Amino acid sequence: MSLPWFIRPLHQGINADDLDFLLSKGALSLPSQALQLALVRAYVDNIYPHIPVIDLSHFLECITATDHVAPRVSLLLYQAILAAGTACVRIEDLKEEGFQTRKSARKSFLEKVRLLYDFNCELDQQIGVQVLLLMSLAYEEPGGRRSSFYWLDAAISQAFASKLHYDPNTLGLALPIRTLRIRRRLWWCCYNLDRLVSLGTGRTRMISEDDFNVSMPDISDFEPFRHVGSDATAHSTVCSCNGSDQGYLDLALLFVEQTRFCRLIYGNECLSRSSPYTWQGRDWPIGGSSTANWPFRRLEHHLSEWYSALPLRARYRPIIQDDLGRKGNAAVAVNRSFLHLAFNTALLDAYQSRLRLSPKQDIGTSYETEACEVLMNHAAGRISHIMGNIEANCLELCLHPGAMHFAISASEVHLERLHKLDIVAQAKHNQCARVIELMQEAYFVPSQSRHIRPSPSSPSASHCSQVEREGYLEKTGRLPESIPEHISWGFNIRQSTTSQAASTCHTADVEGFSPERQITEGWMAGPLDAFQNFENSI
Repeated sequence: MSLPWFIRPLHQGINADDLDFLLSKGALSLPSQALQLALVRAYVDNIYPHIPVIDLSHFLECITATDHVAPRVSLLLYQAILAAGTACVRIEDLKEEGFQTRKSARKSFLEKVRLLYDFNCELDQQIGVQVLLLMSLAYEEPGGRRSSFYWLDAAISQAFASKLHYDPNTLGLALPIRTLRIRRRLWWCCYNLDRLVSLGTGRTRMISEDDFNVSMPDISDFEPFRHVGSDATAHSTVCSCNGSDQGYLDLALLFVEQTRFCRLIYGNECLSRSSPYTWQGRDWPIGGSSTANWPFRRLEHHLSEWYSALPLRARYRPIIQDDLGRKGNAAVAVNRSFLHLAFNTALLDAYQSRLRLSPKQDIGTSYETEACEVLMNHAAGRISHIMGNIEANCLELCLHPGAMHFAISASEVHLERLHKLDIVAQAKHNQCARVIELMQEAYFVPSQSRHIRPSPSSPSASHCSQVEREGYLEKTGRLPESIPEHISWGFNIRQSTTSQAASTCHTADVEGFSPERQITEGWMAGPLDAFQNFENSI
């Protein structure tokens, strides 16, 4: 068995028979150095920004140092990082190693991590949390013994066992500042994933607000990238930011805003995807100042405040060519888009849950009911637009796999519109289905998406050829000669015939509204504002 010098030896508690078994299964072996480099780069550029579970500066220092005296990396953690990178590394790199498909490569790498984890090859509980969080990204074949939910639940349980849910000051622990920062980041990674998975699937949340006393993350928890005692050129081979402080600060800002968003959606009964929201015998009040206390109104108000307070660098804007390649930071652009996918999914679920009340309970005037349907369709349209922009730039594999659930939510709304003979909903449904289909290259899609397929008669509004898709990832530094047109904003939107008009307004065909009504991009960016006074409209 020959491992790189920067891999820490396994602890002495593993017996010889177990070592022989792990060796026979390939769990103690690593791919070629070229593939390791490609996988680490894919992880750093595309996976780490979603869940910053490691001390990146420390990790890069370990694997790029030339003096062979730097701190060493756990084999289990390193194998988990390589496995995570298989989701978005170039397929050519995997084929050169002998893998025919991305899924076969992921299966092989994930199996190594499972074996090392099952044989307790790592005793450090904090590293265990890091590995389990990375394994939670493994959306595997339905019906498997260990789903992504299993790994997330295990990560949260391990985090509680490691006392990551406590502020170290309350435990009387005097820890180095870097240790404090990584502990806080790990806890909030667990929290955010718990909330985002619940938002996308309706799954019961594992973490209650009363379970922890950890302070909110801030920018200081994400120090700008520094070359600590190592060659900057060596770092640039595994990190496309090339030492860009602004890129890491933007990623830190997006993680902080994501955490604020996740805390807002906790405990809101409006976000119920599994069953219609019920008031447990209470009547839905109409009008009056008491409406501010409704769960729906409270959620709407909190989301609107959060959205309005977003810093400029966290506000949504479509991904453009300048965001890609070596001069840009595609990770920032993709994470910004993912944040707004989650925001619009929360809106969609809230309005959808409220509309479910209409057959049994009076939720207000018909105008308000219609407005809820309008905004629900608008949120679904926004999700389709963001998905289309990501797919147009061939970055769908750089998304967190949970984005598939957001696409499914929007596609289901578009399918309902199709049943009402809404022709425009076809293109929006196809856009979501197209992204889900493309993500199947790396992930097994959730079972509820099996009926979601793009229509061959109405192709996606924007797509790249296979040649462009394989060569156009930001990791390569190469860009295609042209980028396909982005799909239009919102729901039921027809793009204006002139480029100037397209940048300022769109025409909306909305039931109950004038077909010629002009909707500005400002309204499209802040959909809650237009109907915030419905309760006082009568």
